[in-house]
Parts: sequence; structure tokens; C-alpha cells
Amino acid sequence: IDPSLSGLTIQNYEGEEAIISGGVPVAVSKAAWSPYKVIPPTWTPYANMNNVYGKAQSRADTPDIKYLGDFDNLAECESAAKNSTKGPFHSLTFNEPAYGGSWAKQCFGTVSDFWAPTPENNIVSVRLLQQNTWRLNVTGQDLGAMLGMRVGQARAVRAKYPNGAPELSGEWYICTDPAMGNGQYANGWVTATTQWLPPVNQTARMASTVEVVTNGTNWPGVEWPNSEEGGSEWTGMGDWGDYHIGMDGFCAGKVSPPAG
Repeated sequence: IDPSLSGLTIQNYEGEEAIISGGVPVAVSKAAWSPYKVIPPTWTPYANMNNVYGKAQSRADTPDIKYLGDFDNLAECESAAKNSTKGPFHSLTFNEPAYGGSWAKQCFGTVSDFWAPTPENNIVSVRLLQQNTWRLNVTGQDLGAMLGMRVGQARAVRAKYPNGAPELSGEWYICTDPAMGNGQYANGWVTATTQWLPPVNQTARMASTVEVVTNGTNWPGVEWPNSEEGGSEWTGMGDWGDYHIGMDGFCAGKVSPPAG
């Protein structure tokens, strides 16, 4: 991390203790920090959207989706969620009476942060939105550079939820039919229909692109697989080769931070 990356957000998840390994101490006062985006917990409803489509079971619990009861309106569903011992919930889904059939009036709470609602009439999904991000201007701190993080002698996963380690991504894969390979990622992946960003001025954006490449030579004291027989010939991703991260470029002005 160097001053050019000021604005990087490091935040703990769900009240867990955040431990920064390989970080550089910054000698500043508490007053030097300023709020970047602070949003108190707010329940935001989305009409005609079903966040438990194909996942909920009628009047029954699943590991991630809890049945809270049958109610006449959304307010009663929200009240039940607040008083339920099955939570806390990241989102709620209420089948309005007009939905009809046996699913009408059913209320569900989702304990994971899965959010990929499917459009469906007479269903309301409510999402809990909150953020507590602060920032610090590190200009003039002479922080130097830090190419990567290590925990002990293991590669540290970048700040990405649920997990930036590809070898562990299967932890969030829910499969209903293993024999046929059917399933979805419950966290960390967009599974709903999305809209691509409009085209940008490629020449101008590419001119600002910065690519950072690191590999085993940056940590000479760590045993890397590329030191094994034939390993020196590998130039791919992962332990056998290079790690690439792009900064600015097409992401500039579209995502914050533009790298990570």
C-alpha cells in the first residue's frame, strides 16, 4: 500500500475482529479520520422482487432461509423478523395475500447476505442496508510500498467477501443435484440478470491503466511451488506464477476503490 492507493477501504464483516497482517503503522490521531460512507441499518423494500425464488420451502426452514409465519401484510412480517430467535436476518421476503395459492402470506428471513432477487409480482423483498466506512489521508506519511500480505508463510486473501481464495470458493456453492452439476453460488457471485456498463473511451482509459505483477521473487524467504522441478517454467496465475492486479483504467470512476 502506498500513498497512491489512499482511499482503500478496510472494514470488518459482521462484527468480526479485523486483523491486518503486514500493515504499516500510521501515526495519526483519531480525529484525522473522516467519514466516507456511513449508513445506519435501514430496511429497504423492493416491490415485485423475490429473493428466495427456488430456494425457500413452504412453511419450513432451510439452512439459509427461515420461515417466520403467515401474515396479512409486510409490517407484520417485519415485526416477526425483529422478534424471531432464528435471526439476525440480512433480508426478508413476503408473499402478499394477492399472490394466491398456498404460498400466499408466507414470510421468510434470510440469514446469509445472499441478494439476487428474481422479478415476481405480489412479492416484496426487503434488504438490510448499512455501511460504516471511514477514510484517512496518508499524504506525507512516507509509507513506502507493500507488494502483498502474508499470514505466517501463507498467502493472505485480499479484502473480498466471502473469500478471495479460489481454492475455497466451493464453500459457498449450493448444489441441488451433484450428479448433474446443478447449483448456484450463495455468496460472492452475481446470479441474477444484470446490465453491462455502457462503452467508454477505451484509449483514454487504457492510458491510465496500471498493472501490478508480483510472484515468488517478492517473498524470497517463503517456500513457493515454483521452486520445485519444472516450476521455473510456469508463468500462469497462482502459486506457480504471477499475481496480477489492475488499477484505474476501465474501473476508474465506476467502482470504489478502483482496485482490490
